[in-house]
Amino acid sequence: MTRRGAREVAVRPAWVPVWVLAVIFAVAGCSDPASSEADHPRSAPHANADAPAAVRNDVLDRIVRAETTLAYHGLRSIVQGPRGASRETRLRVAHAADGRTLIEWEGQGAASRRRWAAESRFPWVKTPDLLLANYDVALDPEPSAPVAWRETRRVTISGRHAARPSMELLVDAETWIVLTEVTRDASGNECRSARFETFELGPLPQADATTRARADDPAVEALATDAPTPSERPDGLRPLAVRDLPLGFRQIGAGMSACGAWRDDFSDGLATLSVLQRVATAVRDTTPSASGRSEAPEIRRRVWLGGSQLQTTIGGIEVTVAASLGAEDVLGVVRGLREPGPDR
Repeated sequence: MTRRGAREVAVRPAWVPVWVLAVIFAVAGCSDPASSEADHPRSAPHANADAPAAVRNDVLDRIVRAETTLAYHGLRSIVQGPRGASRETRLRVAHAADGRTLIEWEGQGAASRRRWAAESRFPWVKTPDLLLANYDVALDPEPSAPVAWRETRRVTISGRHAARPSMELLVDAETWIVLTEVTRDASGNECRSARFETFELGPLPQADATTRARADDPAVEALATDAPTPSERPDGLRPLAVRDLPLGFRQIGAGMSACGAWRDDFSDGLATLSVLQRVATAVRDTTPSASGRSEAPEIRRRVWLGGSQLQTTIGGIEVTVAASLGAEDVLGVVRGLREPGPDR
């Protein structure tokens, strides 16, 4: 059941943290392709898509190996929006050799301190093949500016398909740990950046570790970018089938979200897209009017720098689609939602 005539309502743009994007479910919890190529034309592959795979793999392999085998810690500054024009947030980071990361925000004091645990700093570390299938990874032959007193090399990640985000990394020249990352949207606008202000190899000293929460501490929250909890779908919910995804996307997770909705996660290796579904609390009347036509469902849109979210109700199911993509790509997914088959 494809919804073509939906009415769209724009919601005031908002600045949304990228982990709130993870899409909005952090990437906002619960308030995080088109049906045909003709409706949403795609570009041809990137000009250097035929670059030797071994070169791209070597660069990415070194980064993935560093991020999954080395322990380090330090103070990082994160900016949502252009650096210098947006507020900075400073976080303490303790990264274990298995890739798990503890993040601490001091807040305004002990009462407002918050801690998160993430399975990895970068989701693409878990799916490097998916990233390489849709993006080019290039190493600048020249040294880059030092970060936290360490020499760096510049790595760029650029999409082979239109309307995709890109990322620039400054990696430690010795270990290949990512010290700085800058994410840009499809138009090249800087939407998020993070960098180490201080950096030390190795785990936190025991004196510090005893004062900080462990990953299994009840006070530690799961970062919303992590996969939803695998589980059975709630009684009474038959989710709409997600059929029309942007080129290169594949499913990477499914399960219950923290807000109680069924969540399907998709990615092309860098960009992310999530579909949240739950039984609508109030079903809108779509009884045919005197003209014999049912009124099209309303679509509520919210756009921020680097992502967008659409919400609507279809067949008694409340749907939220959020992605680190433009609103047109997200609208294509909404239009492609169909009633489930017998196996859904």
